[in-house]
Amino acid sequence: MFILLNRQMQFKKITQMIDKLRSIGSPFTERYELFGQTIICHIGLFSTLKIDAKSIERWAIFPEMGADYVKIALINGQELLLTDKNNDLIDALKIIAGNREIGNVIDRL
Repeated sequence: MFILLNRQMQFKKITQMIDKLRSIGSPFTERYELFGQTIICHIGLFSTLKIDAKSIERWAIFPEMGADYVKIALINGQELLLTDKNNDLIDALKIIAGNREIGNVIDRL
């Protein structure tokens, strides 16, 4: 009986680890999270980019089949082109800079 319970606990721990690894995504999966007034871009385990709400001049969505492309123009003149598969970037931008959205852009990149 003890051996059976021990194996069930080990199986549960393994499935929990697999679920955690799935939530992280592949090393090339981009995901975005809103932290206060800052959008943080994560690629795999690492955060690679932080965009503050005050630095966004305007932004636009380029809809595509598998993912949307989001172009963000910053106040310092820099332009970012980011891929958004899960709409987490678009949702965050609508919260912190919704009034600066140009709208869906149909033109090709």
